[in-house]
Amino acid sequence: MIISDIITEVDKLRPGNKFTTAQKIDWISNLDAKIHNDIIVPYSKRDERFYSYKAATDKVIASDRYMQMYINYVVAQIDYYLTEYSRFNNGMVMFNNEYSEFERDFIRTHRKPRVRFTGL
Repeated sequence: MIISDIITEVDKLRPGNKFTTAQKIDWISNLDAKIHNDIIVPYSKRDERFYSYKAATDKVIASDRYMQMYINYVVAQIDYYLTEYSRFNNGMVMFNNEYSEFERDFIRTHRKPRVRFTGL
């Protein structure tokens, strides 16, 4: 999934918001940096550095299955900066649920196999 898909959906949910595409890309980039540093690096053999996104054509880390996680995050950021705190809180609850699901799925599919000792 690419960033422009996420921004298109966000703009449908919050039409007329005054935040620039660059700001939304930055929020998405910050989220993917968190995913990279907190989930991917500790649970996989990848240790490369995460580079911030610069264009709406960049591809995000999570699969299309988790598009709603990104949408909820960006919508919550918009609500926060518009001081719509009850909407922000609701959006963050939804985001946190999606984020936790992504984290559990990633760990489950990338966990190192357990070593079993027998005959000791």
